[in-house]
Amino acid sequence: MDLYEETKALWTSAKAAEWQARATELTDGISALEAAAAKFREWAPLRFYVNVSKMQSAARPRSRSVSFSLRFRGQDVADVIVSKPDRAVMLSVSADHEKHNLDYFDVGTPQGRCRWDSGKARAFREVFRGVDPKRRGRSPEHGIESRIIEELEATSRARKFGGTLGDVRHCGLGRHEFPLQYSVPISANTGRPLPTGGFIDILVRRGRGRGTHLSVWEVKKDRVTAHALQQAYIYAVTLALMLRGPGGQEWYELFGFHGKLPKKLEIEAVAVVSEDMAPKICDVGKLWADGPLWLPEEATEISLHAAFYHAEPLRMRWEVMQHIGLRAAAD
Repeated sequence: MDLYEETKALWTSAKAAEWQARATELTDGISALEAAAAKFREWAPLRFYVNVSKMQSAARPRSRSVSFSLRFRGQDVADVIVSKPDRAVMLSVSADHEKHNLDYFDVGTPQGRCRWDSGKARAFREVFRGVDPKRRGRSPEHGIESRIIEELEATSRARKFGGTLGDVRHCGLGRHEFPLQYSVPISANTGRPLPTGGFIDILVRRGRGRGTHLSVWEVKKDRVTAHALQQAYIYAVTLALMLRGPGGQEWYELFGFHGKLPKKLEIEAVAVVSEDMAPKICDVGKLWADGPLWLPEEATEISLHAAFYHAEPLRMRWEVMQHIGLRAAAD
């Protein structure tokens, strides 16, 4: 059984209904998210990310708060919580945050809560300004992901990745396009589909106008390629199943598209690896035989790509895998 058949076998009617409900909850939660976001500002070098499970909670009528994940170099360092009744904005540092911030970045951030505009919160933000640039936290992948997202948010296409890759934007949530690691119902971290929840590293809109399509980026740290292309492919198939299933139109709009879900979809599966891994990932592409690139039942074409990054300064080289003999069957 190939990757497509294995992935589809895990997509049951129960999962389809569950993820239709999740799309509805996220849609309902956007208004709460936008109202909360209007109450505070982001301070560099810290970034606000949206947590899917907390967004779902915020959408429920009895929820009394909206929570954002506060990140430094892609690493979760605290929460920022906006209460619904009075719109108070609080910085919340848990015991785990305190421990991890010390272990990962060698900074002291005592656990507790304080107002986001207080002196304590200003002191919290200030400690991260002095962190050694060479310290990348526990996960080098988180570090490179956060830098890629910053480039994707650049307003000038000519300047994205130093001019090496334009017409790309990450699929952030809501009007503010807060970075969100989209969860999906099927995991792919072993290179095979599993019936547990997984996460897409970065979901991207690539192209212009009507030619804009979804691009699934699986990011690996320097000198690593493990399962990158297979993971991206499995998540691309999963997205096709979500978009063609119940709630597909809602997902399409959540991903930042306008108008009706098209009759034919194109989704890119992209392995994002360091430049020195180019020969290795191309070898994987040459031997690709794990799944079809045209999915007739989903009316979706999946194309395989690699994006090779050069870290300092961050640059990107795009490689279309079809040039080495992989051709999606025409409808």
